[in-house]
Amino acid sequence: MCARRPVIIYSRTLGRHSASHSEVSTEGARLPKYAPKHQRSLRLQAVAAWADAGLGSPRASFPIERAFADRLSQRAGPAFRPLALADSESVPYHREVSLLIDAFDAFPGRVDLSFDSTWRAFEAALHDLRGPESHNTTVELTRFTRSLRADEAQSMDVAIAALPQQALEFLIAQWVDGPEDGNKLARRLANAGTHLSHLRGLLRDHYDLLDLQDRRKAARLLLLAMRGETVDLRGARLELTANDRVLVLVSGLLFGLRNVRAHGAVPSPFTSSAASLRTFTLPYYAFVITYYLYMTTAFRRGHLGSHVTSAELSANLLENLAAARDVMGRHWHV
Repeated sequence: MCARRPVIIYSRTLGRHSASHSEVSTEGARLPKYAPKHQRSLRLQAVAAWADAGLGSPRASFPIERAFADRLSQRAGPAFRPLALADSESVPYHREVSLLIDAFDAFPGRVDLSFDSTWRAFEAALHDLRGPESHNTTVELTRFTRSLRADEAQSMDVAIAALPQQALEFLIAQWVDGPEDGNKLARRLANAGTHLSHLRGLLRDHYDLLDLQDRRKAARLLLLAMRGETVDLRGARLELTANDRVLVLVSGLLFGLRNVRAHGAVPSPFTSSAASLRTFTLPYYAFVITYYLYMTTAFRRGHLGSHVTSAELSANLLENLAAARDVMGRHWHV
């Protein structure tokens, strides 16, 4: 059994490579190399400007934010397209719509906040679906993943196949390499899944997770398992069930990301000294997938209008995933 490394929080996971690499913002144009003192100076300058003039005017963008905006400007089409919603007398539904508006207002510059608001809408919708019989979010997420229709399960396969490297690193850091005691994410997946404790144990036993190359190997093997392939670790063969894979995506990655982002020790990602272009990848992906999940709940409750089909929801997911991958380019896989 290898030595355990401390749990890596969100900001460290997102910024792992920024300390040693330049980032490409546009074709042929390079950003300055990682400079934490410069980032600290920019943060203080932003606050000083507001202290002088008061709030109300936008601050100057950080280099990573400008690079992301530059990538967005190169797209011919939108970077995200929502679907129209129908009217309803439901008060809970209109609360959810207000959260979606917050999400859309924050996009694209604060796509992390877009994810936060969309998750809140999805979580509220889960409880609205169950009504008086609703339990805590962990229970409702498990019920939801087990209730997917065939077309929704296929869309989840598409989402899993598109998992970015950052998402896999997050799962390795927060689920696989997390401490045995008090790891709520590991306990949540162990209680609801079939083979997830076995997979976690195999990854912990067979890889030195203190070593960056071994962590990458573990992430690659996790991706294979998430895609439904049979993995073989020194003679130990394992294949995740379809429900296991969706649980890891929804209850593990998305709910885990939501929980980690609630901690005060986690800095705002895009003004962090560890920020790089790849920092946008995980929240962008999480926003796209969570929006699809929310829309399935709206569809089940009749909030999309009779003309909207489940096939349109799937097509919208494909469109938004393709846009996200196009915007992020190579940073999706590094």
